[in-house]
Amino acid sequence: MSAIVALITTILGTLFSISLKSFFDNRSLSYKLKKEYSYEQKKKLRELIGSYQGRVLEAATELHYRLLNLYENEEKGWLANESYYHKSTMYRFLRVLTIVRMFENEAIYIDSQIGNRKDIEFLMFLKALHWICTDVRLFDGVPYNSKYDHFYSDHLRSMCDRFVDDGKVITLEDFDARLKDFSSLSEFFNGMNRLEDRLRWDRIVVLHLILIAFINTIGYDFQKCGSGKVLEVIQNVRHFGILENIPEVIKTLVKQKEAKNVIRLTVKFLKKNSIQLPPKP
Repeated sequence: MSAIVALITTILGTLFSISLKSFFDNRSLSYKLKKEYSYEQKKKLRELIGSYQGRVLEAATELHYRLLNLYENEEKGWLANESYYHKSTMYRFLRVLTIVRMFENEAIYIDSQIGNRKDIEFLMFLKALHWICTDVRLFDGVPYNSKYDHFYSDHLRSMCDRFVDDGKVITLEDFDARLKDFSSLSEFFNGMNRLEDRLRWDRIVVLHLILIAFINTIGYDFQKCGSGKVLEVIQNVRHFGILENIPEVIKTLVKQKEAKNVIRLTVKFLKKNSIQLPPKP
């Protein structure tokens, strides 16, 4: 009987040891596979961001300087249909959104949830640039015709796709030759000015604020704008109700340092001008 009990105990102990070893081996393998997956995804995302970050920054900076120039010269009517200024302004605008679109097309198969904080900030900025151009919430509480002064997401993506040839953004000369393919973009910018009843001017100014936050985050020191310059840009928004909507529209960025600074300066500007905005229903 003692021998039988000892044999059974040995067998059970062996089976338990095998099961325990198998359990920990499987957990170890699972952990190893997850770690390898995480590493590969982080590496792919970092490499992709590295290949696009400079291009987005360059395009954003060129549009930034054009918009600063626009604020000083819009009353001269330089955005008249098919003028050089009109076409080159459209070109700089669509170049930014097209590079964003190209990045998103390549990033679609990469698990962005694995990225580090800076990677996620980059992704959120790119999404915000698209949202600012398309999100009607920017006009909440401000009367407007819903058919105008914003781009439909699918239409904007379609324009961006037409703005690429052989995997590269087309040149200004090619854009000029294909201008008829971008009639809705041309209509959006044609004659745009700060005194008109439409809201397209304000949308572009808010886009500019996000561009500045983006440049201040990843740009070189000589490219960055101080708070004084940000306030100057804020002052170009005509409808104060739109300023109140900025936090909602860029809520994915509200924890980001430079985006928070834009919101802080917007609130400061509203208070300084004694703008009492009614609470939203």
